[in-house]
Amino acid sequence: MKENRWSWLPAFMPGVAALMAEKRKAHGAAWVSECWKQGVTLGRPGHFWAAEGPLTIGTPLDADVMVKFYALQAKYPQAVVVDLAKPPAASPGGGHVA
Repeated sequence: MKENRWSWLPAFMPGVAALMAEKRKAHGAAWVSECWKQGVTLGRPGHFWAAEGPLTIGTPLDADVMVKFYALQAKYPQAVVVDLAKPPAASPGGGHVA
């Protein structure tokens, strides 16, 4: 069995893990997995970016989302964000457009 390199995430980023679970329910596990692959594994901007406390993972679309998060975090230190690509309107929870 292949080792999960991200097994540490729920312990160190519990808010991100919870938001990812919500995104899976809303858009489907396949969509979230493909966003993860594109933004984390392949480093493509705008597919997946998450932050909690001092930790970030993925590749943001642009600096604007990061600036907004860090401004929010200055006021609310426990702020959490999970920014995913939007699923195509024709196939919610369906395929990913790369």
